[in-house]
Amino acid sequence: MNVPIKLPVLLAAAGLDSLHALSRLLPYLQGVAADEARTILREAP
Repeated sequence: MNVPIKLPVLLAAAGLDSLHALSRLLPYLQGVAADEARTILREAP
């Protein structure tokens, strides 16, 4: 991503008030390697 997006903007777009809502879910999710995450984000519509 060539345009930096501030984390509060992403949270607001997702309808979240804080990262706490996400941190509670992390133990139940499988991790993603940085390379794979980068590819997924670049290929997303």
